[in-house]
Order: sequence, then structure tokens, then C-alpha cells
Amino acid sequence: MFAKKRVFAALTTLIILSLSASLKSQPVFIGVNCGSDNEFISPLGDVYAADQPFSDSTGYGFVGGLIPSWIGNNYLIGGTENLEPIYPNRRKGNFWYRFNVEPGYYAVTLHFCELNYHYSNFRGFSVEIEDETVIEDLDIFELVGREYALSYRFLTFCIDGSLEIAVNPGVSVGILNGGSVRAIFEDIGPPGFTACLNCNGGTCR
Repeated sequence: MFAKKRVFAALTTLIILSLSASLKSQPVFIGVNCGSDNEFISPLGDVYAADQPFSDSTGYGFVGGLIPSWIGNNYLIGGTENLEPIYPNRRKGNFWYRFNVEPGYYAVTLHFCELNYHYSNFRGFSVEIEDETVIEDLDIFELVGREYALSYRFLTFCIDGSLEIAVNPGVSVGILNGGSVRAIFEDIGPPGFTACLNCNGGTCR
């Protein structure tokens, strides 16, 4: 009995240590559910906060733009990769998002979905990250059609502690359904050695 208890205690300790190390190694993540009043937590545990104007107290948010006067919830959006709550909502117009973060490298992910137009050439807009154009003349319908998710990911370096994403209109107003920034840290060494606990017949070795 005592041997089994020691095995259980050892396993519990290993699990706790593994979880602690995992949580400490998680990079900074800030997600926004654009155009929505609701927070969304992805299956991976990433939190997409409700849309809100930028303020120094929160350190992130939008400047400009507006929410469409009517947003339905009966869309059958494909290709969402378990991020369904992000795509029915959106911010549109000429706007930008600001994130107060530490200087360094970040993975910026942008989520789009065409919910208005049924044809191509009706929407076209550009996106800038840190004053660099990363998407130009984006026509969502032309690429994936209507009611289908479209995501882009970019690596950017923030030098001044303020990471900015600007959506600029072109043929029509720009839109953004969701977005996130995740800190990318340089590996300083190989992964640590993981001990293997071999339990057999109530003994550990």
C-alpha cells in the first residue's frame, strides 16, 4: 500500500512540476474578439477579450471604426478551426488596434470573413503592422468566398512598446473579425531532460 502511495505521490509531483514549467514558458498572448461584447476562450486556452476602445489602463484596444448595425448569429462559417465565435462579429471602416507590449518579436494573427458581399471586386482594403503594409487589396470573397474563415499570420518586431495594426479602406471599407499578438522568445538552449518514471509491480525505478 505504501509503495502505491509513493508512486502516486511521485506521479503527482511530476505532473505539478510539468504544469508549472509549462505555464511559466507560455508566451504573452493578447487576443481581441473584434466587434463583439463577449470574451472567447479558445480550446487551447487563449483568451480573446471583448472589443473595447484603447485605454492605458487595459493596454490594448481599437481606435476608430465601427460595428455593423446588424450582425446575425445564424451564419454557417467554414474553416474556423475551432474559433467559431470570432467570425460572426467584426469591426469595419478605417481603424487601428494598439497593444502596449514589451519590445521584441511577436506573431500577429488576423482573422477575416466576408459576410456581406456575394461577389468579388466589391471589397478591397489593406492592412499595416508597425507602419509596414502586410496585406494589400484584400478581397476576401475572391480568395475563399462568402462565410469562410481566412487567417493570416505575420512575424513583426516591436521596438517602442506599442504594437499597432491598421486597417485601411480601399475599394470598400476594411474589416477585421479577430486578431491576436503572441510574444516570440528566442530559445536559449535545448529542451531539458524529462525523467521517465517506470512503475512495475508497485516499485519505482
